[in-house]
Amino acid sequence: MRNLRRTAVAGAMITGLMTAGTAMASAAPFGSLGDGPDLAITQANTEGVNACAVRVTNEGGGTATGVTVHTPLVYESTNLGTLAPGESKIAQYFDCGFSDRIFYFATTAGETNWADNFLYLEL
Repeated sequence: MRNLRRTAVAGAMITGLMTAGTAMASAAPFGSLGDGPDLAITQANTEGVNACAVRVTNEGGGTATGVTVHTPLVYESTNLGTLAPGESKIAQYFDCGFSDRIFYFATTAGETNWADNFLYLEL
C-alpha cells in the first residue's frame, strides 16, 4: 500500500511539472519578459529624412517612457520621449557622413523584448 501511494504521488508530481513546463514555454517568446513596452528599430526610409535616420516603434502593450536611440560609434543619442503602444517616432539627428556603417540601439524603461532593439545600417 505504501509503494502504491508513493507511485501515485510521484505520478502527480511529474504530471504537474509537465503541465507547468508547457504553460511556461508557451507564455512568451524567447527574450520576452511579458506585457509592457517593446521597442523595434528600423531604417526610416521616408522622403525628407536623411539616409541614416531610424524609426522606433513601440510594438508592446505598455507605454514606453524615456525612449532613447544610441549610436555608440560617435557617443551620440537622441531622446524621443514617450511612445504609446503602436506609436512610432523618427530619430534623424545623427551625422552619417563619417562612416558607411552605423550601429544603433534603442532603450526604454521596462523593455520586455531586447531582441529587436538593435539595427546595423550599411549606407
